[in-house]
Formats: sequence, structure tokens, C-alpha cells
Amino acid sequence: MASNPNEEGGTVPIGFEGITPAEVPKNGSDIASRESTDEKSDLLEDAEAGRKRLNTQARKSAEETVYFEDGKSKIDFVLAYRLKDEERDNKHEDDLKKREDKRKLFRENCEKEYHLVFEEQDCSDSPDQKTYYWKVHCTWQGILEGAERIGLRLPISDNTLDSRVHWRTRLMERCLKLKDPLAPDIPEKFHIPHYLTAPFRIRDKDRFLFCSEENAGKFLNEAQRSMIVWDSLQRAGYGPKDGQYGIERLLSNKTFLDAFPLHDGPYQTKKDEEFKSLRQLLYKRWAHPLYAFHKNQPLNHIRQYFGEKVGMYFTWVGHYTYWLLWPTIIGIIVMLYGISTVVTSRNPIAADACGEPFPTYQFNGSGVPVGPPDSYTFYMCPICDTRCDFWYFQSECTASRASLLFDNGATVFFAVVMSFWAVLFLEFWKRKQFVTQHYWDTLDFEAAEQRPRIQFERKIEKEI
Repeated sequence: MASNPNEEGGTVPIGFEGITPAEVPKNGSDIASRESTDEKSDLLEDAEAGRKRLNTQARKSAEETVYFEDGKSKIDFVLAYRLKDEERDNKHEDDLKKREDKRKLFRENCEKEYHLVFEEQDCSDSPDQKTYYWKVHCTWQGILEGAERIGLRLPISDNTLDSRVHWRTRLMERCLKLKDPLAPDIPEKFHIPHYLTAPFRIRDKDRFLFCSEENAGKFLNEAQRSMIVWDSLQRAGYGPKDGQYGIERLLSNKTFLDAFPLHDGPYQTKKDEEFKSLRQLLYKRWAHPLYAFHKNQPLNHIRQYFGEKVGMYFTWVGHYTYWLLWPTIIGIIVMLYGISTVVTSRNPIAADACGEPFPTYQFNGSGVPVGPPDSYTFYMCPICDTRCDFWYFQSECTASRASLLFDNGATVFFAVVMSFWAVLFLEFWKRKQFVTQHYWDTLDFEAAEQRPRIQFERKIEKEI
């Protein structure tokens, strides 16, 4: 290898001039070994990157699940957080340690007091590679205590009364022997039985149906499980001071980024594939714009998946939409009648404005017209005192034709009809609301929801 002499009498390889002797390899073998080491490190980095890509692809290709890694514990809630918020924590490093301590104590209290189980998921599995997740599962003991704490109404016996069936369905199936075309097509395995319910008490748990860990899916629906876990997360403390409790405060101070329950698996299905979950059923038989827009809503299944509040909301939406059908038909008839008044023969005002114009004559000093009329125009007085000119009456022809489009005798009739419609709609909605509440056994739902605030309960507990 060619070299140049240096000041100490040694030689420096060409290309390494100006570098201190300690930095210069002594011979070509050192250079080769360094290149070999660099190549090995590059290979290791490529292998690590390839492993991460394969893991990511494997996670994407794997079937979505709502269970822990053991495949048995169901994920009831998910808590998301980050170790560092770059926009906020660059100048407040102490907040990182405080938030970490709050999360640790909060988790310990949830596990000890409310029987919640946690499973951590590393940030490498998140889309942004920064967010950590805690998957939360409520044990059977936690479910029993939570159901009693919030006063859930759970099945206590079978309902021997006839199930509620729409009058149209009874007419078509019993009298005409036909299937109701508006009834949603629900598979038999998703049929929801109707039970009589009662407020749950642990001391009376043997009297409730399906009150066992093996039948937890029949004992509680998804909305009720989420309600129990959310109530437990709101009560768990994260510090020794008063007021240091509840997931909502941890969300407000950025200790956690979000807290949410999971859906029951994916909502899409392949063609001719059976429904595997209630979410897939609701998507195809309720939310899909092509398959469900002309069908009645499966209100019992909506209530089963989303809870009573959401179910009652969509009950009102369906009732309101159904009742809008009648004013829509009458409104179309009134509109067609208004369009027919555009014809001049049906509109006397338009007949005057759009008919033959009035002749205009020239008059002499005595007021006698001189000669034939100059033109056929009819001037109108100015509509204002200043800066307004005379205008032609014929210019109002188009406006006069449209005047009766929305202002005719039929619109008065429509206004009278709508006044009666509003009263009947409200009264029939009250009837439907009470019928639905009785069927769902939620007549005292508002009273049960008006529980004392958690802050008030904790304050009273300390004083007692």
C-alpha cells in the first residue's frame, strides 16, 4: 500500500494524512477487520429491522382478538398512555415520574379493591411506536360486586308472557301466512330471550339465572360489563390526597391518553359467511345502507350491544322517521297543487301582471290623447321616496307566478294537518316509550341512574 512519510519518521497510508497516529490503522489487516466489523453491524441492523417487519406483518395477518394472550380472559377495557409527551414534557421532566407513580398506584388499587386484571402491551405494537396499552379484564368477583354496587337488573326467571310482536307482523304471519317484508332477518342463534329481571344482590345470587362464571355471557351483555368496569375505574384512587381518584381525572391531567372498551371483533364478513358476533349482525342487518335501509331496526339487539340509552335513542329515531311518512305524503300533494298554480288561469295576480299591457297615450294641454298609443306599458309609482324610479308592472310577472307556489289554500290545510300531527306524534311516542321501557324492564332506569356522585360517596365514607 502506498504511503507518505510523517514527522515522526513513520509512514501514513495515502488518504489518512492529517490523522493522528492513534487513529491510523497500523496495517491493512486492521483496515480489513474494521470493515468486517462494520459489515457485521450492518447485517445485524438489517436482521433486526427485518424481524420487526415480519412481526408487524404477522400481527396484521393474525386474526383480531378481544382476549388476553392466554385466550381466556376477555378484554373489557383498554387504557392508553405515553411515557413522554414531547410537546409538554421537554421542560417538565418531573411530571414523567409523577405520572408513572400515579399509574402504578392506580393499577394496584384497581387490582386490590375492584378485582381487575391488567396485561401490558408494549409500544412496539402500536401504530405510532410511542403509545403503551393496558388491557383490563374484570374477574368474576369484580363483576358480582360491581353489579350489586350499581344496581344492575339481571335475569331472575323466564318470561311466560307472549313476546311483543308488531301488529303488521301478526297480521301477515297469522292471517295472510306471509313473512313480514320489513322485519329484519335475524339468525336463530342470535335470538334474544325475554327474562324477568331484578336488582342484583350477591346474597341472593343463587336465585338469578346463569349466575356462574361459565355462563357469564348470558348473565351479562357487553354494555353491562363495560358499565361495571367503567364504574370501577372511576372509583379507584391514585394518590393519598382527597380527590385523587378516578380515571377521568387521570385523563384530564394526561396520565392516560384515553380509556375505551373494545368492539366485539371485526364488523365485516366474507360473502355467504355466517355471523360470528353481534357486531357483525348489527352491521349487516342494521347499519349497512344497502341491506338494511328498508327494514325495521333490531332494537333488542341494539340494546343488547350498546345498552339501554342508545337503544332508547334509536327507538325514538325509528318512531320519528315512521311518523314523518304521513306529512311527507301530504306535503308532496300540497307542493304539486302549488306548482299547478303557476298557470296564469289559476292565478289572478299573474293574469294581470303577465296579460296584455296597458296602452300609453300622449296627451295635449287639455288632457286629450293625441294620436295612437306610443307603447303598451304600465308604470308603477316608486317604492321609496328617494333614489327610486318608476317601474313596470309587467316586471312582476315571474314573481306573481311564484307567489302562490307556497302561499295558497292548500298550505293552510297543511298547517292544520301538522298541528294535529304534532299532538298525535307526541302522544303515541309516550305510549311507545312506556311499552318499550316495560318490555326492557327499565321503567325505573332514570331513578337507578341518579346515584350519588362518587365524590360525595367517598366524602361520606371518610366522615363515617
